[in-house]
Amino acid sequence: MRSPEFISLARSIVFSALFLGLIAAAVGGIQPAIASWALLFVIALVVIMNVIIQHSTFLSIVLANFVGLYACSFTFFVEEQFSGASAIDIQIAFALPLVAFTLGIYVQRRRIEHLIQHRQTHISTDLSRSTFWLLPMAAIGVSTAFLKPGGLAPDEVGWLLMGYMAVIALIAAATARDIAVFVLDLGLLFKDFSTNAAHLIKPTFAFFTWYSMLAIAYGSLYTIIDRHSAQPNFQMAGSPHPLTFAEGIYFSVVTLSSVGYGDIAAQTTAVRLLVVSEIIAGVLLFLFGVQAILATALQRRAPKSDT
Repeated sequence: MRSPEFISLARSIVFSALFLGLIAAAVGGIQPAIASWALLFVIALVVIMNVIIQHSTFLSIVLANFVGLYACSFTFFVEEQFSGASAIDIQIAFALPLVAFTLGIYVQRRRIEHLIQHRQTHISTDLSRSTFWLLPMAAIGVSTAFLKPGGLAPDEVGWLLMGYMAVIALIAAATARDIAVFVLDLGLLFKDFSTNAAHLIKPTFAFFTWYSMLAIAYGSLYTIIDRHSAQPNFQMAGSPHPLTFAEGIYFSVVTLSSVGYGDIAAQTTAVRLLVVSEIIAGVLLFLFGVQAILATALQRRAPKSDT
């Protein structure tokens, strides 16, 4: 029989693989190895954190997002300033902070575990200390904006990139405990948020039911009016365009959301009046929907009176 710890660890790794696999598919044309490195270190961090904290599925979600943000920021960082670096230099530079942070977590695992054991339900931390590591890292990132590595050879660009990331790696290793505590706090907050959100599923689903009914009803009306009208009621890219049912639903959802992309536009008075009525209906639905969801949330938090 599988233990709850094993199931939690497996779920953590599966979620991390799916989330970082999505990033891999997005940046694959640039550096496909980046997301693979990210997944490797997230798995290592999840394993270490599961040794320190049991049942840390929510923590793994925060860790995967944390490393995913780093992967996205690094990719942007390289594309803007260090695109001339070789692939191997980019991969080494990407791995340096992750290696340093993972080793820092492992070395300081006893201190982190001791800190957790002396907290009841929430880890109270000094925000200025737990986020201090952001300042030097942000300063390093800003300083690269003044670089002009365009005239450097690829190997020189690679060394420069690795130098920057080595400094970030040292900061990550030195402040691994503070970063870990910050991530742990986020994990707890995310767990609280998810628990509260689970109780709002019913009013949210009711809101979505009304929303989908309105979207389909108005989309059908747009399609019927346009199909049986002698003149075109809609235009696309500035030209008259006969509306299909799929386009009618799309236009209805966009209108109901008050987004207004402008790719499809109403051009007759009758349809414009119908659009106005849908916009008003969408605003009213949003107001009543938010009120119902907030009422449910407040009802859960209200203390029960003693009888």
